[in-house]
Amino acid sequence: MGSLGSNTLVFCIYPSAQWKQLEKEFGTEKVTYYFALINSDSVMFEMDMDEIFSLLKQRDKA
Repeated sequence: MGSLGSNTLVFCIYPSAQWKQLEKEFGTEKVTYYFALINSDSVMFEMDMDEIFSLLKQRDKA
């Protein structure tokens, strides 16, 4: 999520078990704040800039 709105996106690929370990260690809320799950329903490549800026604003308030 830290690269959202940038012209270069960052990806972090881990096995499911490793994600579960991160959630256990740091909490699900913190992990989902920094990382977004990408699956067949993800729309991250179809978002317009208004949606991105709105999401970034919401993250600043969190």
